[in-house]
Amino acid sequence: MASENVDLVRSIYSAWEEGEFGRTAEWADPEIEWVNFGGPAAGGRTGIDGVEGFWEEVLGSWEQLRASPQRYIEVDQDRVLVVSRLSGRSTDGETEIEHERAGLFRISHGRVTRVIFYWEPARAYADLGLEPDGPPE
Repeated sequence: MASENVDLVRSIYSAWEEGEFGRTAEWADPEIEWVNFGGPAAGGRTGIDGVEGFWEEVLGSWEQLRASPQRYIEVDQDRVLVVSRLSGRSTDGETEIEHERAGLFRISHGRVTRVIFYWEPARAYADLGLEPDGPPE
């Protein structure tokens, strides 16, 4: 049975699958840390305003952006790793993205306090000491 933390992360991805990225305040701690390792949006942000600013920048360049979860792994009582497929098309229509990535969510008291996105899921598995073919959840 999935934990409350996995259920929380599932609800976030449910919105992201529909292209709804602007509901950060519903699930994020006010002091959330947001880090992207690699990829076109590498860097970090802090706080809900920082995360929402990130989405504004990204969504200004991409349309039909979606993040579809492929696998949820409950790492421990505070962390959930999600391997997902990011897809979309640039606003000029010249570039399409279809890329597998991983997101590590740290949760405390029902709020996400930190998210680390890995452009390459293999790095997330290595950093966490997990096997890529290990059991989900």
